[in-house]
Amino acid sequence: FDGPPAIYLARPISVDVAPFQIRQGEYAFGIRYRIGDVGNKGGYLYEMLGLFRYHDAKLTGILRDAVLAYSKYEYRSGSCNSEMVIVPEPGGLSGFFTLTRRHKRSFLGETRNPQFSPLLYPDLPEIPWKSCRPFKNLEAPNVHTWNAKKGVYLDARGKCSPEDDLK
Repeated sequence: FDGPPAIYLARPISVDVAPFQIRQGEYAFGIRYRIGDVGNKGGYLYEMLGLFRYHDAKLTGILRDAVLAYSKYEYRSGSCNSEMVIVPEPGGLSGFFTLTRRHKRSFLGETRNPQFSPLLYPDLPEIPWKSCRPFKNLEAPNVHTWNAKKGVYLDARGKCSPEDDLK
């Protein structure tokens, strides 16, 4: 893939400076971007992480996965939020690490009063994974393994990105 899709809010929002180890002595870097459609009366937003590998003098996208899901006005005046992380783990016959999206936490937020956000109040009550509609299509954990033929990470369904599931 050549980068983020040209839908909705798909534009880079940050470069993830933490290295993602993809095999012994080799690291990828990430770019985060958001896709979704959020308006005054509701909507969904996903923060995606695209991982890129520099190899043989070229930069290649090797993985895209959701690391944050947000649903506005899911419960009354609140939002429903879920945070995920990508965890590299040694394994596989190819020498490439397995990359797994793991659920970190899900919580309800207050969309009318942003001061009640989880950043200021980390003790907001957590809710069960998949309690909110937009998260039902996200699998956690979602395991990606290296496909040497395609030169990318694929999940168990043979997909490099869950973006089709999020629309």
